Amino acid sequence: MPSILQIVGYSNSGKTTVAEKLVQLFTGHGFKVGVVKHDVHGFEVDQPGKDTYRYRQAGGVKVGILGPGKAAFMVEREVLLEEVFEFYRDMDLILVEGFKNRPFPRIEVIRSEIYQEPFSPPELLVAVVSDLNLEVDCPVFGFGEIDNLFHFLLKYFEMGGRV
Repeated sequence: MPSILQIVGYSNSGKTTVAEKLVQLFTGHGFKVGVVKHDVHGFEVDQPGKDTYRYRQAGGVKVGILGPGKAAFMVEREVLLEEVFEFYRDMDLILVEGFKNRPFPRIEVIRSEIYQEPFSPPELLVAVVSDLNLEVDCPVFGFGEIDNLFHFLLKYFEMGGRV
């Protein structure tokens, strides 16, 4: 099973930017990284009138599309995060953006204009990325220090955090 690391924070705090940079750094060092993003607002991958949309409208429970170099699959039900992990089982690391109510090791991203204190249980916090000087029981990295965060995470995983 791959290592799982959450990236959590409120909307517009910079989660995607931090996760994107970590994906680049980990893959640049030979790791296979999968990413799962939680969208509390709902989303639509399909477009009305397209074949896959029509199949779903006709009652297709699982609909997929395959093309050169990519694929997409849609299911008409709530999918559990653990089911998604099964799809990512060949990865070294799964970055999970969001799902802040789930109990996985995490990096919390705190931008001062959005909020000022971590909401994560201290025992789950591996690190914080913030523009604030926070007093927490884990390392705090600035938004311009993602390379340092990456090197910290390498040591964290070497020490038993997995990967």
